[in-house]
Amino acid sequence: MDTGSPGGRDVARIMAVLQAAGVKQIDHMVSTHYHGDHVGGLEELASKIPMVQFIDHGATSEPKEMVPGFQKMYAALYAKAKHMVAKPGDTIPFDGVTVAVVTSNGEVLKTPLPGRQTQPGLRRLCAAG
Repeated sequence: MDTGSPGGRDVARIMAVLQAAGVKQIDHMVSTHYHGDHVGGLEELASKIPMVQFIDHGATSEPKEMVPGFQKMYAALYAKAKHMVAKPGDTIPFDGVTVAVVTSNGEVLKTPLPGRQTQPGLRRLCAAG
């Protein structure tokens, strides 16, 4: 989830952890929102490790791009892979766990997920935007 700031520091840290864990590809790259400290390293990280699916909240709602040129670059990346725009009520299956999206791009799940219970006060399981 997220790729940190541009400039290499965060990507180097992410790559070190991935290599130590023996990870050869990222199956689900989740971007919570399009601020530089969350997606600034995406282009560099994607050049270092294959990414199968990109998950985000869809079009930016910011009045101006927070990372210049990001949207064009990002569209080119996910055009070569799977792309999911996460909406409240969606689920994202990972090995051994399923993540329920309860808020995305300013929208909030209005009804409880069937068969799911959350702790009192738990507001977000997966926030995208």
